[in-house]
Amino acid sequence: MLVDRGVADGVRSTVRVIDLREAFKAYNIDLIIRAIRENYRPGRRPVRPLINVKVRESERGGGWVLPLVGAFIYERDTYRSWVKLVDLVLNYGFDKGDYREFIAPMVVIDSVGKPHPFRRLSEAGLRGLALPADVGKAIINELRINPYSMGAVYHGSDYLVQGVISGDYYNQVVYLRSVDVLNDWCRQLYRWWSLAKSVVDALTGSSTPGTAWVLWQ
Repeated sequence: MLVDRGVADGVRSTVRVIDLREAFKAYNIDLIIRAIRENYRPGRRPVRPLINVKVRESERGGGWVLPLVGAFIYERDTYRSWVKLVDLVLNYGFDKGDYREFIAPMVVIDSVGKPHPFRRLSEAGLRGLALPADVGKAIINELRINPYSMGAVYHGSDYLVQGVISGDYYNQVVYLRSVDVLNDWCRQLYRWWSLAKSVVDALTGSSTPGTAWVLWQ
């Protein structure tokens, strides 16, 4: 979606950014309410003239004209990774009739220092996502014998997963043959993060999840 640069510059020059991220994390509602009361005054005279802006979609129409391959997304929050991936497919996916396709984006989810990379977990909505026990066993058994092995790999019917230990970090690489990024992405992330956690728990005897893992799609 595009607007003229002059319109964007006019808006940007009259906007003041108030950073309340730390207040939000600390649930400091009073500070957030005070900031709104001090700065939101809808009855005052407008600071810039009213402009009728025509928003137009890219002239290429539905989908990208050529199939595109490869994109990189790095996040510590699975929800933000989902938003970025959906935006990527909508804007640059190749239209194949009833769906859009983007080939081989790489998504990295970094959970260093966090109990998990999810905003909230609904166990009831995630039932039935468990992987076959053989997946975890194959990776755990190989890494127990040789922690620096590159052979901790399991081939599934529509996925490939590899566990790699580098220093004090467990990384997990997953290749998915295909996935519905709009409806199934977050469920897939939970499935593979749960596998990574179970591997780390088995190898360390700890209930703390892995420090980092990597997801390929």
